Amino acid sequence: MTHGNRTTALKCLITLLMIGLFLPGCFLKPKKKSGKKASGNELIDRGSIFMDRVGDGDSALLQFKTFRTAKCKLEFYSQDASSEPIRDKPGTADCVNQDTGKVEFAEKIPGLSTDNLYFVVIVLWESGADAATAQRLTIKETANTDTVITDGGEDLKLSTVSVARLNVPLKVGEFHRYKFDTPIDISELKQSLVMAGGCKAGVPTEAPTLSKSNTEMPIPNLATRDFAAGTAGKHPEYPDRLQITYTGVNELMEKWTLLYTEAGKDHSITARPVSRIINLEMQSDLTAMAFGEPQLAEAADPLKISDLKPLKLTWTVGSTLLENTFMTVQIGRAEDPKAVYCVFPAAKRSGEIPPQLLSGLEEGRHVVLVEMIANQIWLKDSWVITTYDWRSGRIEK
Repeated sequence: MTHGNRTTALKCLITLLMIGLFLPGCFLKPKKKSGKKASGNELIDRGSIFMDRVGDGDSALLQFKTFRTAKCKLEFYSQDASSEPIRDKPGTADCVNQDTGKVEFAEKIPGLSTDNLYFVVIVLWESGADAATAQRLTIKETANTDTVITDGGEDLKLSTVSVARLNVPLKVGEFHRYKFDTPIDISELKQSLVMAGGCKAGVPTEAPTLSKSNTEMPIPNLATRDFAAGTAGKHPEYPDRLQITYTGVNELMEKWTLLYTEAGKDHSITARPVSRIINLEMQSDLTAMAFGEPQLAEAADPLKISDLKPLKLTWTVGSTLLENTFMTVQIGRAEDPKAVYCVFPAAKRSGEIPPQLLSGLEEGRHVVLVEMIANQIWLKDSWVITTYDWRSGRIEK
């Protein structure tokens, strides 16, 4: 191609390009927009959903926004299928102040249990439409965060729990964290707190699993208030634990509140009620004795027993009992293989030790230690809170 021909061709190409700028439909395809648009029919803005426990943990605040004015109602059921409400019979809560509909919702869900997490179904329909046209979105409450899962997700598994132990008579509180060998679900955690009932010879030597500390406690500061007030510090003997010693307890308060900061977020955990022993008696044949306040000294007048008669115990408590609350009875020294050990559900208000176990005790005096152990779960922040109240006395065989 000659120089003149090349020049002519180049001029034609430039002319075509200039025409193309004015006629993009002929030569240039318009650029497609990237990104995903929300469905035109969907009412709820999923990115706006927020849910967290409020108060003493027995209710939750659910917030969300909608793209158009809407009305709603809420349904909720336990993630633990063995606890109510269940999926087929959920609890319900009406959305408030929405006679004309709204686009911003802040709804309270009452009647929740601290030892469960929940599925919540948001039922939405446009203002002016019939409720039969409602859209439904199920969200899943999660532990240790105020976020929720809106598109399914695995069942909740707990890798670690924080443990609080308050010994009321000794006025001491201890706090640590326990890591499970493999993550467990809600029902397994609850089952781990159940104590097998009955009486036997020999005191168990293995400490309860959650009483052990096997991982770092990442909480730098912790304080308590209400029933017992104080500020925790490093345990003097166990560096992976925190400890509080109390000068006294407030007998009029039925809740015990923990305040702490973890990962930059402030937390408030409330154990309610704090289970207490009010009266405790033991009876052998026709003779009975009431336990006094906790004491380690020998009782002046031990209860005389016969190994031909059962030893009966009765008790009253100062508050509504939680499900995982037990009375343990130990007679004799822990190292004595013939020492008597019993576990009774605290709700029974009584227990009986059979004479064949008493017959194994040596002649003489024996310490009787009765302890009430009450477990509470605050699942939202993965805590197990255990309170201990106890009385001691003596028997003479």
